[in-house]
Amino acid sequence: VMNARILYSSCINETNIEKEGIDPVLLLINTQFGGWPILQASSWNSSTFNLINLLLKLHQYNNNFIFSISSTD
Repeated sequence: VMNARILYSSCINETNIEKEGIDPVLLLINTQFGGWPILQASSWNSSTFNLINLLLKLHQYNNNFIFSISSTD
């Protein structure tokens, strides 16, 4: 419950969101997912990129964008 309150408070704190801007998202992309080629341009190293590891990390965040199975019931 406490984590939910902290998350909610951080979401409605528009002043802090405006102050931090996109930096928290970029930090997450660079530290947790190994970067994003479109953001890193020439500094991105394709030889260190591992698609399997990226998909596993995305799955930990409940993000399965390649395929999904669902029911319409």
